[in-house]
Amino acid sequence: MSFKTLPREAGITDDSVTVAKLKATGTPSNTTFLRGDGQWATPAGGAGGVSDGDKGDITVSGSGATWTIDNGVVSLAKLSATGTPSASNFLRGDNTWAAPAADAPVGAQYLTLAADATLTNERVLTAGNHVTLADAGAGGAATLDWRYNYAKRQTVYSEMVIIQPWVSQASGTSAAVSSTTTGLSDADHFGVAQATTGTTTTGRAALSGSTIDMVTFGTIASRITGEFKLPNLSDATNTYTAFFGFNDSYTALGVDSIVFTYTHGTNSGKWQAHTRSNSTTAGGQDTGITADTNWHRFDIEVNAAGTEAKFYIDGTLTNTITANIPTGTARATGIICGIVKSAGTTARVMNIDFLAFESEVNR
Repeated sequence: MSFKTLPREAGITDDSVTVAKLKATGTPSNTTFLRGDGQWATPAGGAGGVSDGDKGDITVSGSGATWTIDNGVVSLAKLSATGTPSASNFLRGDNTWAAPAADAPVGAQYLTLAADATLTNERVLTAGNHVTLADAGAGGAATLDWRYNYAKRQTVYSEMVIIQPWVSQASGTSAAVSSTTTGLSDADHFGVAQATTGTTTTGRAALSGSTIDMVTFGTIASRITGEFKLPNLSDATNTYTAFFGFNDSYTALGVDSIVFTYTHGTNSGKWQAHTRSNSTTAGGQDTGITADTNWHRFDIEVNAAGTEAKFYIDGTLTNTITANIPTGTARATGIICGIVKSAGTTARVMNIDFLAFESEVNR
């Protein structure tokens, strides 16, 4: 204690009062504090800590030992990440706000081995009647292999070295179908059969199946394909009609047919596509292809349901017909590739390079 210079005035110097000078009960220590009632005591919460309870955004428990941040209280502004948060940025594992690399779109077209719930436009690759698929699993190979399955497809085919298994249908003097005529093998046409009408005015010649009702539509997909040429076109003196396709007559457009026809006096000499069911016809549709004396390939495809017939010339789709397609066993039809004369006595011919029929079967 010291005295100031003024008489009768005394004061306590700063920082001079020790704990021992304090008038208080209890024992001062490093764990006790002087309460307002003059008592040295340990605060609630232990050892000078914070008492348990909800402190706003933090909850204290375990006698002040555990501090837990409440759910939903840490805002983006409180995060220590670099970069700028936005609607297009995401917090990466390196504590950076960044736009993720663009993923492949889920609506794009993909070829997969199984359906994927995350995709909306995928196609699943599966094995078929004549194709096998071996999947080695993730990281391995998916191998496609082709093997003709005789149990699932029927095929009738000839390169015309011999005409079998097709059957010759001919009527008239010297009318015939022959694969032995000298000089018919043109370049790239190995084996050619010649169907000749002979000299009879109504002579005819064609290749066909064994019967005129061997093909039934409506349960399996079917296709006929062939290549031929007409060395002489039909005219007013020697008139004929050429047929190719499915027909239940050897002499005319049949009761049930899906067939190409040509004659010079109809459709300006252009090929026509026909469908007929029980004599009800969709009419001869114009293919847009004018007949000539060159080699041409013809195809007709009928879908399994028997609701659509597609006509092709030299690989180009010329007509799609969905009406009057004969279906069911009562409307069974046959196969024809040939020529029918209706005027003149000079033989007219069709040279046939190959003829094939195929269909998927359920056996």
